[in-house]
Amino acid sequence: MASGKMPEVEVAVLGGLLVRDHDEERVPRGQRSRDLLAALVLRHHQPVDPSVLLEQVWGEGAGLGVAVVHTQVARLRRDVGDPTVLTTGGGYRLGELDLDADRFAWLVSEARGAAPDDAVGLLRRALGLWRGDRPYADVSEQLVVAESSRLLGLRTAAFELLAERLLDRGDGAAVDEAAALSERLVAADPLRERGHELAILAAARADALAAYDRLRTTLTEELGIDPAPRAQELQLRVLRDEIGPSAIGSPGSSSVSAPAPTTRIVGREEELARLRELLAERRLVTVAGLGGVGKSRLLAELATILGRGRVGGYLDLATLPERPGAELVEAVGRALGLSVPDADPVEALAAEIGTRATVLLADEAERCLADVAQVVEALLARCPGLRVVVTSRRPLGVAEEAVFALGPLPTPPPDVDPATAAAAPAVVLLRERIADRAPDLVHGDDAVPRLAALARRVDGVPLALQLLAAQAPGRSLDELDAHLDVPLALASDEGGLAPRHRTMQDTVAWSLDRLAARELRMLRRLAVFAGSFEPPVARAVAGSDLGSEADASAALHALVRDALVHVERSPSGLSFRLLRPVRDLARERLAEAGELDAATRRHRRWYAERWRGAQRSDALLQDVREHHPDYLLALAGAHEAGDREQIVDLTATIGYLWIFDNLLGPGVRWCTRALDSGLLSPLERARVLRMRGVLEANHDAERARVDLTEAIPVFAEYDDQVGLSGAHYALSLERSYSGDDEAALEHARLGVSAARHTHDERLADALANLAVVASVIDPVEAEAAAHEAWALVGRSGSVVALSGVATNLAWAQLAMGHGEVALELIGRAEARLAPAEPTDYLRFLRAWGLLVTGEPRPALADLARVIAAHEEAWEGRWMATCFVAAAIGLAAVAHPVAPELLAGAEANWARAGTSPAAWQEPLLAAAREHAAAIGPAPWGADTASGRALAALVLSAV
Repeated sequence: MASGKMPEVEVAVLGGLLVRDHDEERVPRGQRSRDLLAALVLRHHQPVDPSVLLEQVWGEGAGLGVAVVHTQVARLRRDVGDPTVLTTGGGYRLGELDLDADRFAWLVSEARGAAPDDAVGLLRRALGLWRGDRPYADVSEQLVVAESSRLLGLRTAAFELLAERLLDRGDGAAVDEAAALSERLVAADPLRERGHELAILAAARADALAAYDRLRTTLTEELGIDPAPRAQELQLRVLRDEIGPSAIGSPGSSSVSAPAPTTRIVGREEELARLRELLAERRLVTVAGLGGVGKSRLLAELATILGRGRVGGYLDLATLPERPGAELVEAVGRALGLSVPDADPVEALAAEIGTRATVLLADEAERCLADVAQVVEALLARCPGLRVVVTSRRPLGVAEEAVFALGPLPTPPPDVDPATAAAAPAVVLLRERIADRAPDLVHGDDAVPRLAALARRVDGVPLALQLLAAQAPGRSLDELDAHLDVPLALASDEGGLAPRHRTMQDTVAWSLDRLAARELRMLRRLAVFAGSFEPPVARAVAGSDLGSEADASAALHALVRDALVHVERSPSGLSFRLLRPVRDLARERLAEAGELDAATRRHRRWYAERWRGAQRSDALLQDVREHHPDYLLALAGAHEAGDREQIVDLTATIGYLWIFDNLLGPGVRWCTRALDSGLLSPLERARVLRMRGVLEANHDAERARVDLTEAIPVFAEYDDQVGLSGAHYALSLERSYSGDDEAALEHARLGVSAARHTHDERLADALANLAVVASVIDPVEAEAAAHEAWALVGRSGSVVALSGVATNLAWAQLAMGHGEVALELIGRAEARLAPAEPTDYLRFLRAWGLLVTGEPRPALADLARVIAAHEEAWEGRWMATCFVAAAIGLAAVAHPVAPELLAGAEANWARAGTSPAAWQEPLLAAAREHAAAIGPAPWGADTASGRALAALVLSAV
């Protein structure tokens, strides 16, 4: 616990529920008591309103009234001990406790950064906490489905990490144990590639080929895809004795956000080359064609090629509503890694992009054609370095648009010779896709004429070829030909095309109509997803009437084999997605079946409960980033349904991402919508006010202060120490930015006091903030806070926690005049964060440290990267400080632009309400002397703007 004192009460959930108090074990009696305790454990850092407990635990019996909750709490106290469940102003909460799930997660995090021998010991301790195969084993499943899925996923990751570290040790016994572990992992989840990769390493040279073949066969039979390139390369390197067991580490995040192709592209080499030429010549290229012709695949291939240089961003427009409004601009900003303020988002986004050369790739613009055309036209007019490639069934109709028409794959004429027919792209694609499923069916040259005829019957449309190939298992070519007697209209609204080319609906319907009942129900219900999804959420959203978990998994895999569900690789492994035509028709069928509302509720419930009551973590942020469209869809649905609890849960969960990535526009907009709904309880309202206040602290100081000041007494009344700590933290920053150092220090101390009743990561955050604020008033207190914060965060494997604490502590060291110490601390933090990229704020602080220690050139390189990334609004306080730092650096190297930049940066800084700290004054004084020696500043101090300053810096560095 954060206080350093071990709680006397332990709650164990890694198996059945169990409470240990003074070495005495107690088990809640009765289902209601167990469910009630589980509901409190899921939110054990905060009080839970009795009405919330009533809805969660009693469900349809919630009409009984909250009196039954009070009665059940009394029974639970008798079962597990009276001090365990406390009564507060905000409802019920658990007292200080040691939760085995928290210890398990902490031990796994510790193991990630430990040496192999230490890591093995930590992981054995972590896995030894499990008392069964399922957490919360005796709790009603619907209450804990999301948390159970998270813990099971973490356990799998722990087993994988244990196998890795055993391989790193390299002795015979360790390798044998790693081999056995990898076999268990493969048996438990044959489609998870990590287990197979570890098996390849453990098997070493003699058995590497067999292990790789098993992976390839499994993926081909189940999903129709090849292993990832990393596994292919790994197998070859092991066979060549080029690597030892430690050559493979934990999976990292992908550097390209576009869907990674899982098969080779067929017959599009010329189109791809022409598209690249057009992109070099023109600023807007629209890849136009009918649905299913391969536009999205061509764009993904382009993203892969450009990713070797630089893709600015990739955006799947199919995840947006048909009339997206402000969400479209926000989505473009997210794709480019930029924040978009609430006011005039198009202008703000254009200002963020500026003159920087970047490429935006946007898929499926026909979803919201007019909105896309308007936004793209506005951005191109304001951003000379921007280039855009979109796919759409129709051109955007924007001036100087280059339309690249993509047609079907060429098919061979009926009278062509077999060799020429076999080389036709449509035949090649059909043959490869059938071979993935039924290789004997297309063996030999005799099959070529039949394949050519089939390709002609579907006009060489790639989606139709793949759907046809999906029917191959267990059928002959004659039977495939007979299947094409069913009308297969490929149609489009575009003039000059035959009616059969106007829509892909009949193609998809043709495939849907041949599904078994369970698979059809599964597909219909998957249509509620806006983006990609993993098997656990697919099963939860599909509903329990599909049968067992194995039945639901079998139905999902059947849909993948039938090419109706698309497989993608994400940083967390394989994920699934419905292509747009399939999703649209499946959603129509879902509505016709009267199941749309129920499936939507299940979808919303999953995302609302996924991180209910959880604290900020690396896993939470990664999950919300990967599935942002579905989280937002769930939040919008919660507002439409007027579901208070889900509004609160989803706003809190997505809010961590809004704050960490500084997504000011959407964060403030959704927080304001929640506050204006009239649905929130006083405590819930305070939590949303705190979130909005944190987002606004750098941009709208007055409103931030009002929000936070209103929230603090509510947190105190309801004994919400997490909220109280966070609100004081944010208010101390706001007061510090505004120059009220005494008030800032008082709020920082109050934040630490509250955080001591929460957990280590929050306490480390609060102490690091205290170090920053105290550094200008009480250096002794600042040093003590810094040492305690670093010791606490050093026990954490969290990238998020380490980034936040390290940046604050570095700033405190700079404020105390310890530039070398600040640089050393930043270096240690970056080493701990590797291989992840350092955050922009770490780069910013390193630049100031380099300026303090007399190294302006590397400082300017860091500042240019930060400014080019536009992680903050250009007119915000933080970016104003970046401009000042850049001016100091350019003056130090006597760059001709320094006088102009310095005058504008200081004016911009003052307008942002910020003034130099005592440790920055000497740097500024020296910069003014250098600038004066260069020449007069051709800048009116009242005309400085963030956009102009950014252009000056980026042109100079």
